[in-house]
Formats: sequence, C-alpha cells, structure tokens
Amino acid sequence: MIVLLYFIQFIFRLIFFAPVTVALALMFGAAWLAAAIARQTPLKREITANYKLLLPDSPAPQLADKLISNFSQSILELICVPFFRREHFRRCFRLDNLENVRQSLKDDRGAIILTIHAGNYELAAANLSLEGFPVTGILRAGNEPLFKFINRRRGLHNVELINILDQNMFQLAASALNDKRLVYLLADTGAQESRHAMINLLGHQVPVATGWLTLAQRTGCAVIPMLANRENHINVYTFMKPFYVEKNNRAEVIQKVGAIFETFIKEHPDQWAMFFNSYETKRILGGEIMTNDELRITNEGVSSRHYNNVPQAHNSWAFGIRHFSLIALVLLAAFLYFFKLGSFSLYDAAETTYGEFIKQMWLTGDWLTLHYNGQIIFDKPPLFYWLANIAIMIFGFNEFAIRFWSAVCGVATVALTYFMARKFYNKKTGILSALVVMTALQFLVQSRIAEIDILLTLLLNGALFSFYFGYCTNDKKYYWLSYLAMALALPTKGIIGVILPCFTIFLFLLFKKELKKLSDLSLLPGFLIITLIGLPWYVIEYLIHGQKFVDFALGFLFLARFQGVVAGHPGPWYYYFLAIIIGFAPWSHFLPYGLIRNWRQRLNAPELFMFCFIVPVFIVFSVAKTKLPSYLLPLYPFLAIIVGKLWTDFLDNQKKLQRGMIIANILLAGVVSLLIIGVIILGTHNYSGQYPLLMPQLKLLAVILIGGGLLSIIAFFIKAYRLSFAALPIMVFGLTFVLVTQSLPLVETLKGTKELAAKVSSVIKPNEEIAAYNTGNRPGIVFYNNLPIIFLQSEKELQGFIAHKRGYCFVIKSELAQLKNVKVLADQGDLAVVY
Repeated sequence: MIVLLYFIQFIFRLIFFAPVTVALALMFGAAWLAAAIARQTPLKREITANYKLLLPDSPAPQLADKLISNFSQSILELICVPFFRREHFRRCFRLDNLENVRQSLKDDRGAIILTIHAGNYELAAANLSLEGFPVTGILRAGNEPLFKFINRRRGLHNVELINILDQNMFQLAASALNDKRLVYLLADTGAQESRHAMINLLGHQVPVATGWLTLAQRTGCAVIPMLANRENHINVYTFMKPFYVEKNNRAEVIQKVGAIFETFIKEHPDQWAMFFNSYETKRILGGEIMTNDELRITNEGVSSRHYNNVPQAHNSWAFGIRHFSLIALVLLAAFLYFFKLGSFSLYDAAETTYGEFIKQMWLTGDWLTLHYNGQIIFDKPPLFYWLANIAIMIFGFNEFAIRFWSAVCGVATVALTYFMARKFYNKKTGILSALVVMTALQFLVQSRIAEIDILLTLLLNGALFSFYFGYCTNDKKYYWLSYLAMALALPTKGIIGVILPCFTIFLFLLFKKELKKLSDLSLLPGFLIITLIGLPWYVIEYLIHGQKFVDFALGFLFLARFQGVVAGHPGPWYYYFLAIIIGFAPWSHFLPYGLIRNWRQRLNAPELFMFCFIVPVFIVFSVAKTKLPSYLLPLYPFLAIIVGKLWTDFLDNQKKLQRGMIIANILLAGVVSLLIIGVIILGTHNYSGQYPLLMPQLKLLAVILIGGGLLSIIAFFIKAYRLSFAALPIMVFGLTFVLVTQSLPLVETLKGTKELAAKVSSVIKPNEEIAAYNTGNRPGIVFYNNLPIIFLQSEKELQGFIAHKRGYCFVIKSELAQLKNVKVLADQGDLAVVY
C-alpha cells in the first residue's frame, strides 16, 4: 500500500507543475473518482450502520455518501500537501476567528487546539503554521510504513510532532506550551486509556480521554475548541472562544467540550469521520473499554492473526480495508494505460491493420468475416474486433475507442495478477507483483495499442487462475469459469487459446501425481462450454467459405507459424531471451535469481504451476519460425509474480537473499544499456530521415532510464530497499509521462498518414481513386483513407495513373526527385501525396 501511495504522490507531483486551477481541478477530480469507487465497497455499509446507531433519525445512506466524498477529498489533499504553495492553501482552506488564538497566546504561554476527526482536521496544523503560529501536533501512530507516510505530511510546513506511542507526551507537550507553541490534539481519540471520563454524546454515555484536561490544568494554558468543516472544496477551520481548566471545574469543562462537539456533529453529521466498524461502535456506545489486544486489532485494520476472533460485523469493514490496495492498483493502472490514450494516430503496421479490420466491420456491418482494403481476409478470429466495435458505438469512431479494450484488459490483468499472487502467497506479494506487471514495458505498450495479445493474456491467465482456485477449493464452478475463459480465447487467437491452458493443467496434475483428478474437472461440461461458445464462428465461416477458410485458419493462423516465417517476422533461437530482457524491463534483471529460487521450490504447488506454463510456452514459441515479442505476453503475469515473491522474501529477510539481489542490481546496468540501444535502433529504423529531430527526446528518455536505474541501485546499496523497488515503477511512470506529452506528439508530426489522408478526402472527387506506390508496409494508408487503395507495382504504373488523372497517390518523399510530370498535393514526415 505504501508503494502505491508514493506512486500516487509522484503522479500528482507532475500534475502540480500545472497552473493552480488545473492542478486543484485534477486533484478534486481524482477525489471524486476515488469516492465513487469507495461507495461500491462495504465501507459505505459500515458508515451507514454507524449513522443509524448514532443518529437514528438521519438519512444514513445519503450522509454516508457525503462523508465518503469529504474523506476522499481530504485524503487527496493530504497526499498533495507537499506540493502545495501558498496559493493552493488559500484556495482550499479558510481560518475563521483567528483572533481567539492570538488572544490566548497573550498570556505568555501556549494554547491547546482541541478538535475531533471532522473535516480535513489533518491539515489544520499546517495552516496555522503558515499563518505564523508555532505548532506542535500530538498523534498516535505506529512505525508501519503507512503511518510514516502520513506523519511526514502532518509534519510539513514547520509543524513539530509528538507521537504518544514512543514519546513522553506530557513532558514534551508541556515544554512546547512553555515555549508559547500551539499544541494540537484530538478529543475523540485515546478513549481506550485507563484514564477516561464518561460524557453524554448523542444520547449515549461514552468514554473520552482526559489527558488534555490534565495538561491544560497543570500548565494553565487556554483550551481552544476548533471545528473543521468542509464547504464544497473549501476547508473552514473555526476557532471557538478559549477557556481554562482548573482542579474544580474539570467535569464542567469536559461536558462543555462534549456539548460543543455534539452540536457540531448534529449540524454537520457528514463531517465526522465515522470509520469504525459497527461492532466497535456498539461497544463504545455501551460504555465499554477495549482491551489492548482489541485495540491492536482496530489499529491494524484486523490483521490476519486476529481476524478469526473478531465478530462478523468487523469482517465486513476488514473487507474494505483489504481491497483498498486493489482499488489503488486499478486506479494507477488506469491512469498509466488511459492517459491520452486516443491522442495519437494508430501505428503501422499491426495497429493500423487491426484498425482496418475494425473499420471495415463498422462500415460493412459484416461481423462475421473480416475485410481488408475491400477484400475478404481470414487473418484473425473476430472477438477483439467485436469488442472494438461495441466501444465505437459508445465513444464514436476514433483511436480511443479502437484502443479502449486493450487498456481495459491491461487494467484487468493487473488486478488478476494481484489476485493470483495473493492466492499463491500473500497480500504483499500480490501488490508487488501487480506493480511489476503493470510497469513492465512490453505489457505497458500492449495495454496502450490496439492489438489482441493483451486480451489473450487476460483470458489465458484467467483460465489458469480459475483452474488453480478450483483445484485449491474443490469448487467446480471455478473449473467452469476456466472453460469459459478458454472458450473466449478460441475466437480471440484460435486453438492456441485452448491448447496452452489445457497442456499446463495436464502437466501440473502429472507432476503432482494427481492425474486421477482429471475426473473431477467437469470435462464434459467444459467441452460443451468451449464448443458452444468458442466454435460457432468457425463453423459459420466454414459454412460460408468452405475449404478456403479451413486452409487459411488452420494453415496460416497455426501451422504456418511453426513451419516458416509469416508476415516477415523471423528470429533466431535466442530471440525470446532478448525479447524478455527488453520487454520485461525494468524488472528482467530479477528474473534469473527469481527463477532459480522458484526452481528450488518447484515441489510447491504455486511454483510448479507457474513452471508448467512458463517453460512449455517459452519452448514452443522459440521453436516456431515466426517470432514476435508480444507472443510471450501471456507469461508476464507469472513472471511478475516470481519477481514480486522475490522482493517480498527479500524485504522480510534481507540477509538470506543479499548476495543474489546484489548480482541482480548489477545486472540492471546491462538492462538499461540494452533499452537505450533498443530505443536508438527503433528511432533510426522507423524514422531514419528525421532521426536528428528525435535526438533531444531520445536523450531525455535515456536520462530518465539512467536516472531511475541509478536511483534504484544506489537506494539498494544504502539499504533503502523500499525506495530501490519504488524507483523502477516511478521511472516507468516518468517515461510514460514524457512519451505521451512530448515524444509521441513529435513523432505524430513525422507519421503524416492521418493528416495526408484527411487532405485527400477534402479534395477528392467522386470518380477519382487513391493509390500508393513504393510506400512499404504502411496499412495506415488503407485505414485512414475512405476508399480502397490501389497498390502500384512500378513507376510505369504510377506515371500512367497520374497521366490519366485517375486521382491521388501516396509516395515516399525520397521518390519525388525521380518522378516527372507530377504535382505535390501535400507532404508530411517522409510521405507525400502526388497527382
């Protein structure tokens, strides 16, 4: 969870470079999204239950919605406060009745600011400090990373902190008051202490702590109640008139304070943070004091070692806590994959090829047979294209709609990786594994482009995880889910979508010596599910097109890739070793050590199951003559789990794994070097003529790569291990941000196809045609033009096309000098249109 919070902070660090209005709008927009998600969790149910207990006549569900919205805004403000300047504070906070604070400090001593968990009470101290008041905050916080993260924000802007769990609160607070400081604390916390008083609150006798009473009495300082209330996006801090505590008026003072806050709660019930579970609320209302063990359970959010001892009402709140990490992971992945997703034209050649299939399906209304450039083609099964056309119905025909399902599948696979790793091992491994797969470069790219590999990855891993879950629980419905995923993989990528998971399951049971369990796998229902869902398209296409379809589907889509090179994608036997090193970066340097450790533990079910998928798939695709980096994408979730488990074990026991992790970090330098070389080769190969224009961008990307790699290595060797891990995803987020905001817009000006096609569409006449000559593998010319493209095979054909004024022709700009009697309509990048 702490790594996720640092990611979110990094994202908002970038956002807060924007103008104040824009940054705050994005911050509150993120808060709105977080609140919308939180309302769908058991958190709302628990808050609603609390309102019904404490304010039985109130509209509890509506108040719960408002409270979640307020709390989400407060959380985002707390995350972003390191980036706040005075203008941000001025727009988000207002301090009323500050004269009461100034009056109290005239007594030549400090004052106690007393508040409750309402509004954004967290940042009251920072606002007071910015107004020139010296402030010390008293808090109760453990040494867990999450508390440390929060406390760093509480201590910003010259606010001092006193942690009552490891410091002498009375001594330090009294010293601060003698130094004329404001001591800031909460009245509705610490009721579990042995020193407490009972007050009437909302018709109930409830225990409250009395430490602040003793502090005020002994120091003679003023006590100033502070009310924190949110009015839309403005936090209003109201400072009440001060009062003093004496030996004979303690009971009167505590009742007075209770009345002040009770009135506030009744007037603003949506401001009071009621995030305890309803079981705990009932105990507090009954006047019971929690034991130390019970208090530890509450503070830890119901840890696993206490979970089974807590009543069921507590469990539902624990459900919300446990799934906060998943929600944060999904939000991060969504930002990474959806940010400016539709801002750039499709890329040649795979994206524009698939885009043409989608376009033709949209234009022709033929959802069965694919078309390319006006011709029937059986290049791929249609499920991805069906989904894309559904997105077009919602978002219109544009790049965002065409890429939409890739991003959705990427986010879903991140969540699936979290669940798989959590089932295999534990929650920490789930979080780390999800972060690894989310930021692996090949997975990131595939989640942002319109290709089918990311959908296949989701379905294959969904099939495998469903089987494994059914295997562990003996629940047959998970086997049916596994068959459903295979059935959907069949019209996604063909028979391989069934063969790979089935072979993995067979190998797993074989090595476990449990082949007899095959009879428990509901094979007949599974066969029916796959047949009824996965095969109808193949049957219909065969009935329509006959043997021609069979020859192509079985030959081209499957056997041909193993017998020869298809579509110009050859590669040596070691191709996928290099592909994994670059594609799985910046995590590939951990794979050798992680795989060795997994091999040593191969008798364990999770390790064996992963190897039964990774090894055969790697061997099968290495043997195939046709090779593409994306073919190994289905392995990435399992590879991420291996790396996530390695890091989990290392963080729990650094000494045992120190040597292997040192070697892995040294390998990182080689991975970064290969990435830089790969970027240079990509730039020189795809944009050789414009390479000098790309050089500043390539240098910037290289600086981010080298900087992130160095930060990770240095942090590791100074034993800042969490930073060493976090540096790599942060580096990927930085690379993505620079790419989509700077590099890709520049590349867009070099592509030219979309703009030139729009120019042609604006001038072409009904009887004219569009041609292409010697443009190489550029399906974008087909996709972005409204008419079928005529591909001219020789300069003679081109001259004849121009001489007869048949229309417009796309050519490479370098060909212009050799062409005679042609006019240039427009040019961009390395393309031109002549007529």
